[in-house]
Amino acid sequence: ATPAARRGKRLRLGLRGRKQREAERSGKAPGMLEVMLGALNIMQDRITRSRMAGDPPDVLLAPRISHISLLEFDRAEEAIAEGRACVQRMLPALQDVVGL
Repeated sequence: ATPAARRGKRLRLGLRGRKQREAERSGKAPGMLEVMLGALNIMQDRITRSRMAGDPPDVLLAPRISHISLLEFDRAEEAIAEGRACVQRMLPALQDVVGL
């Protein structure tokens, strides 16, 4: 494959490509990008928890997508499908809140 084709493939896989996943499984230290994304996720989680404690939602939709990284755009269909499944699971609670 040409260098451009290889770059394109890496972009489609997201910035967290196959080599990084293999490095994670082998126990090697995480790369700088993974550390930064992890720190951002922790920060976002803390801010969200703090805001929700002060003003809790009537219904919380929490799709099960923790296994999908922030930059894994190639897994969008999987994330969207889980979002739809989450709404279906929570539909009775949503209908109670809305009054349907």
